Amino acid sequence: MALARTPRPTTSGGRGVTRWQERLVSGAMLALAFFSFEAGVATIYLARDEGCRSAALSARVAPAASAECLSELELAATHALARGPAAVFLRGELTAVAWALSGVLYAALGGACAQLKPGRAILVYLGVHALVIVVAAFLLYIGPHVVV
Repeated sequence: MALARTPRPTTSGGRGVTRWQERLVSGAMLALAFFSFEAGVATIYLARDEGCRSAALSARVAPAASAECLSELELAATHALARGPAAVFLRGELTAVAWALSGVLYAALGGACAQLKPGRAILVYLGVHALVIVVAAFLLYIGPHVVV
């Protein structure tokens, strides 16, 4: 007598967590880690640029070519990387709020992309992430020049 094969359960370890939920959480955590690293590096560049600009303002002679500060477009892109897309709407000193809102956005994006095949998920996440950063940098760059 042959035993009927039972389908493999979709839960892991009997905890009642489905593979969909596991992928959602793992994708969200990877996206948050990526955003945290990216924001940290961009914040370091912003601090270096601030020091460069203050040194250039206080110098009596022209600054050396090696002490070149970020251009306005590079500064807008670095702000978009450091604070995420929430920097477009929160332009003041609300960095913690911008990080929290951007973290939630990127966690949702990472969780949604994690439902795809692994190679495609990474490409889709990086593509959408780059698009969001470019749009945020553009809006941060033209924002001071737009009169409403």
